[in-house]
Amino acid sequence: MPSTTPTTDPHHSPITRLPPEILTHLLAFTLPPNPTLILRDQPLPLRRLLGRLRKPGERIIPLLLVSKQWTDIIAPLVWRTRTVLGTSESNQFLSTLASPQPAYNYSHFIVELTLKIELANIETLDDLLFHCPDLTSLDLKFAVYPIPLSFRFQILSHRCPRLQTLSLEDYMLGRKPFSDYSGGNDDDNQYPADFIDPHGLVPFLTSSARILTSLSLINCGIHDPRLASVCGARVTRLKGTTIGVAPNTDFHRLLLHCPNARTINLSGAEGPRLDLIPGHEMLQNLSILVPRLAPTDMTALALFPNLQTLSLATHDLLDRDLHVFAQQTLRNLRYLTIRAQSEARIADTGFRHICSLTSLYHLAISDLSRVTDAGFRHIAALNILEELEIGSLPRVSEAGLGVMARLPRLREVKLYGADELGDGVMAAFDVARLECLHLSYPRISAAAWQAFAGACVRLRKLGFGTGGLLNEGFFRTLERTALGLEELLIDNLEDGVVEACGDLRFFKENMALGEESIYWKRAE
Repeated sequence: MPSTTPTTDPHHSPITRLPPEILTHLLAFTLPPNPTLILRDQPLPLRRLLGRLRKPGERIIPLLLVSKQWTDIIAPLVWRTRTVLGTSESNQFLSTLASPQPAYNYSHFIVELTLKIELANIETLDDLLFHCPDLTSLDLKFAVYPIPLSFRFQILSHRCPRLQTLSLEDYMLGRKPFSDYSGGNDDDNQYPADFIDPHGLVPFLTSSARILTSLSLINCGIHDPRLASVCGARVTRLKGTTIGVAPNTDFHRLLLHCPNARTINLSGAEGPRLDLIPGHEMLQNLSILVPRLAPTDMTALALFPNLQTLSLATHDLLDRDLHVFAQQTLRNLRYLTIRAQSEARIADTGFRHICSLTSLYHLAISDLSRVTDAGFRHIAALNILEELEIGSLPRVSEAGLGVMARLPRLREVKLYGADELGDGVMAAFDVARLECLHLSYPRISAAAWQAFAGACVRLRKLGFGTGGLLNEGFFRTLERTALGLEELLIDNLEDGVVEACGDLRFFKENMALGEESIYWKRAE
C-alpha cells in the first residue's frame, strides 16, 4: 500500500498530502528526456531549437523550493540520469558537494558520471570522487596531453568500489621507441625512464577485475607493446569489452590479449588487421570507420561466425569486397550498415552478395545509385527484414521498389532518392504493419496518401519532403487512425493547410521553423 503523508495544517495544499509514490511519478515528468534520444537524426535547425527548449533544470530547480518533501523526492530523480561535468563545472560541483549545508549533499544519488579531465581539475579528482561513493559508471574524457603523472588510476580503486563500467576517451600515451625506457634522453621525459605504466592502469585493472564488467577505450593511444599487452591480459574476463582505437595505433597489441571482447570499434586506423582479433567466437559487434579497407580485412570477416552487428564506413568499397557476405559464414548477422565516404561503387553484383545475408533484421546503405532492377530484385531473399534505410536509388523502377515493399515483415522504411516511388509502391506496402516511413520526394497522389492515412494503425514516425498533395482530410484521418504517432515531419505543405488544421494536436504543438512545414513530436 502506498504510504501517506498526514498533515493537520488546514492551510497545506492538497498536493502535499499525496502519497510519495504518486508524487514521485508526477514529478518524474519534469525531467528532461535523454538528449541523445531527442536530437538524434533531426535536422540541424530543429536540433538547435530542441536543445534550447530542453535545458536541464529549467523546470526542475523551481520545484526544489516548494517544500522539503518535494526536495527530498526530486533530488534522487535529478541525479538518476548521467551527470556530465566540464572543468569549471566539476570544480563548482565539488564545492557544492562539500558544502556543510545538508540540503545540498545529494552526492550518494549519483551513479553515472562523465568527467572532462584537464589540468585544472586533475588535482581535485580525488576529492570529487570521494563524494560519489556509489558510482557504477564513469566516463573519463582526457583533454590534456601529455597527461601529468599526478593523475593515477588507483584513485578509482579507492573511491569507486562499486564501479562496473569504465570508459576512457582520448587517453594518449606518447610514442616511445621500444628501447627508450632505459635511457630517458628523449624530449618526452615526463615519465620515469624504466616505467611503462605512468598512471597505474595495470594495477587498477588487476584490482578491479572482479567488479568491472565493461571497459571502453575510445580513441586511446597505448603505443608501447608491453603496456598494451599487459592491459589486454587484465581484461580477458570482462563480459562486455569495447575497444576503440586512435589513428595509427597498433591496436592489435591490445586485442591479441582480449579474446572476450564483444564490441570493437575501429576508427581512423590504417590497416586494422581484423585477422589478428583472437576472440573469433566471442565478437558480436564490430564497427569500422577507416579511410580504406584492404581486401584481406573484408575476407577476415568470415572469421567471426557469431557477429550480429556490423557497421562499415570507408572509401572505395567494391562489389568484389562484398563477396564475403555470399559465403554463408555470417549466418548470425542481424544488423548491417554500410556508409560510403565517397562516391558509392556498389552495383548489382555487390547488392546481390548483401542479400545473401538472409538473417538480417536491419539494413542501412548510404548509396545504391549504381544498382538497377536486376540487382535490387534480390532483396526479396531478405524475408525477415524489418528495418530498411537506403540513401539513393535513382535507377530502380517502381516495379523494382514494389519487390521491396512486399517484404512480409517490413515495419520501418527510410528511402531517400527513390525517384520512381509512386502509388504502386504505396499499394504494395503492408501499411497496417508500418511503424516508420521516411521518404524524400515521392510521386504519390493525394488519393494514395488518403488511403495510407486510413490504414496506418501502428505508425509512430512519418516524414517526407513534399507535402504539396496533403490536404486537411489527410491530417484529420491521420489523427484518428495513427493513435500511437510520436513524430511527424513534413515540408512544403500547400497554402492554407496549416490554418485549416489549427485545431489538430500536430499543428497546435508545431515546432517547425518554416511557415508551410510541420514538425511535431509527442510530449514525453
